[in-house]
Amino acid sequence: MKRITGWLIVAGMALLLAACGGKTAEEASSDMEKAYKDVKTMEIKFNEKAVSPDDYNIKGTMQLDLENDLSYSEYDDGGQITKISTGKEGVIYDDGTKTEVLEGRLSDYMLFVEQYEFELHKNPIAFYEKFDPEFTEKLKLEETDSEYILTYEGSSKEAKELMGDLTKDYYTGLQKAAGISEVDISSIEGEGFDYKVTVDKKTSLVKELVRNHEYSLEINKKNQEQGVRKTNSYSYDTVDSIQTIAAEAKPEATPEQEASAQEAAEYVDALIQATVYQNTDEFMKRHPESPDQEAVKKRGDFQKSAFVEIYKSNTAKNFQGLPAAVSEDQINLYTEGFLAAIKQTKYKVNDAVYNPDTDSYTVDLEVQGFSENRLLAEAVQPVMQKQQNGELTNEEFVDELITASANRFKGPVPLELPVKASVNVIKNGEGHYEVLLQDEYLLSFVQ
Repeated sequence: MKRITGWLIVAGMALLLAACGGKTAEEASSDMEKAYKDVKTMEIKFNEKAVSPDDYNIKGTMQLDLENDLSYSEYDDGGQITKISTGKEGVIYDDGTKTEVLEGRLSDYMLFVEQYEFELHKNPIAFYEKFDPEFTEKLKLEETDSEYILTYEGSSKEAKELMGDLTKDYYTGLQKAAGISEVDISSIEGEGFDYKVTVDKKTSLVKELVRNHEYSLEINKKNQEQGVRKTNSYSYDTVDSIQTIAAEAKPEATPEQEASAQEAAEYVDALIQATVYQNTDEFMKRHPESPDQEAVKKRGDFQKSAFVEIYKSNTAKNFQGLPAAVSEDQINLYTEGFLAAIKQTKYKVNDAVYNPDTDSYTVDLEVQGFSENRLLAEAVQPVMQKQQNGELTNEEFVDELITASANRFKGPVPLELPVKASVNVIKNGEGHYEVLLQDEYLLSFVQ
């Protein structure tokens, strides 16, 4: 679901419209605010076309029950139709091959996205006022016999600021709600924003909304430019009841499976202690009970050292683009600083469930991590300035760059907002568990 939800009237024009008896954008917005209070359900036909980074075109229909916070959506990407409904049963997903109740991060993600859609469609003008309190003043109003047409005419700078603030709000919400931490929030920049809304004169309700969202951001340390054009057409109170999807009931976990789920949670807790906090003693204390404590200790020592060695190897590869060679001592210094930073993070284990479809377990975490990019930006800026001034040789530049970064890591580290993470665990023998992809939790600790 690649969705992101995603008025300048000069004083003289406003006065002219008022003198002629026409509405201003502010008055049209106020009338909409009142009209939407009486709306109980709405149906929205949409078309969403992305021009970057990967071209796609999705069309479909969404039904919203504003009184009961229920929704039903159908998405047609030209190859298959995906159906999603939200309500008391949670989030139910049907891709044509299976129907299931979503759990963990997927459920949290979809609930957040659907709620964001609720907020937009309840009033498509008021929604944008959250990001620019003067939004209505930047709308140009045109009038036909039956419609008001409001078009955004803010400056290029104002459009970029609005788009940047909206996108940051969206991804910050995703981080908090579903642990989507791959995006560096500080990297987000608005690039462009177009907006046109057509309002029915009689009802003061929106008939059509057309908008174009353009922004850039860093995902997993790679820069991307994204753009999406969305068109929505609306009908109101035409749906007697919101459609729902019936999901097959999953078999309940047996007492043995529930006990194993608890042990899986204990193992993830122990693994974090060994890797993130480099503490083998805590790994042994938190590890599921095992008669062979020597084997548990060996596993803890292995995880502790493997985490460091893998980090060093990746760091060495990342440093290959620097203008001078990096020594092993410099890599060790940088790694020492990184470990000091990551040990300042916080987390808690919330829940664990058994997944009968995959015979595995999902452990849910809440993590307060840190932004590596933010710390590096603070550290390297003075060094970059010295290099630009011609004060450093390439070797001196690399040495100061690594030293400054390591020292910044060792200082007090500001933590990001808590995010959720879901870790998949398999049971590999009695009392022995494995996490096949440690990035499922590590990407929340280091954002």
